[in-house]
Amino acid sequence: MVQLSVVLPCYKDAGHLQEGLRQIQVELEKARISSEIIIVNDCSPDDLDVVAKKIIQSWSGPTEFKYISLDKNLGRGGAFMAGTAVSSGEILALIDIDLEISPRYLSEGIKLISQENLDVVVGQRNFVQQSLIRKILSWGYRFLVSLILQTPWSLDTASGFKLFKRDAIKAFEKTPLNQGWFWDTEIVIRILDLKKKVGSLKCDYQRKITKSSTVRIFADPISCLYCLITFALFRR
Repeated sequence: MVQLSVVLPCYKDAGHLQEGLRQIQVELEKARISSEIIIVNDCSPDDLDVVAKKIIQSWSGPTEFKYISLDKNLGRGGAFMAGTAVSSGEILALIDIDLEISPRYLSEGIKLISQENLDVVVGQRNFVQQSLIRKILSWGYRFLVSLILQTPWSLDTASGFKLFKRDAIKAFEKTPLNQGWFWDTEIVIRILDLKKKVGSLKCDYQRKITKSSTVRIFADPISCLYCLITFALFRR
């Protein structure tokens, strides 16, 4: 079993896949971590399939690559769980391939798991050069999660950087969870409900200016509130 499996759910990510993989590989080699990278094509409509296969065929280095192409779009959470099903690492990492949070935090997160005997490490985003609207929306969501689900403010559940011990995530392999963006929050809360130890790691978050924004100023807060209240009401 390798030490770390980096699972990368990908959707419309062909444009920055190669650079993202290069940076991840550099950090893994620096840390001398026994690792594998699992690319999950979440039924992406771009040429991600072609790009990913070309990269893997031409890649050299100690890190093993696995590639999954899903027949239908499962969403972020569903794609990550599909990747974990074929993984072999003692620790599973979720990273957004656009690397708005740098992979340099991987080694820090692994050390934190070991030193503090944590089951999960969640990246706590420090927003660098972000618009005020994005900061307000992100902080507002954290406030709602903290208020409605009674979590610590420092727990940035929506962060796209998480490390899980295999046992912590394995418990949910056959559990129906939200497969979209709310999966990030639900999985952390359900792991906390099992009395597992969850910690935070402060990470700089730098939005890629080349990416088009998907933020919906009015619709997103309503959707967030609906998901949180529904989850709180039916939480078991």
